[in-house]
Amino acid sequence: MRVLLDTQPALAGDRRLTAVGYRAKHLEDGIDGVSLAMSALLTPLALEQEAPPLHRDAHGVIRVAQTRVTLESVISLFEQGASAEEIALRYDALDLHEVYATLSYFLGHRQEAQAYLDRTRQTSLAARRNAERRLPVTQIRERLIGYRNRVDAQSAG
Repeated sequence: MRVLLDTQPALAGDRRLTAVGYRAKHLEDGIDGVSLAMSALLTPLALEQEAPPLHRDAHGVIRVAQTRVTLESVISLFEQGASAEEIALRYDALDLHEVYATLSYFLGHRQEAQAYLDRTRQTSLAARRNAERRLPVTQIRERLIGYRNRVDAQSAG
């Protein structure tokens, strides 16, 4: 038997059945429309809670699924206004289900997740300052300019 789902309103005299916001139109006779709709409504749907696709790596960084993509990266894009679909496109290692599950976890545990994100951002900032203190950006720039000048002189001569 084939069943068409139709979102159009039923017409007067039409034999369409409303079931969960849709209209089912039977193309074959012999099956009671109410029985069909009730069996569809009573079909068991697995409603089990899934663990978020997150894990901590050896350095304590929370990563999404079995990838190198960090929770901080996904949430940062989300906070900048990216949709789940855009995030999944940005990180091709993640599928859409993993992105939605990550965002769902974040929204359901916002305070804990925000505290984690704040700690990781502070740690990143401290590491950056430490690296800049050990080798200031101006020294790096001077070394790169010197290297470029030597390469240019060799290629000219």
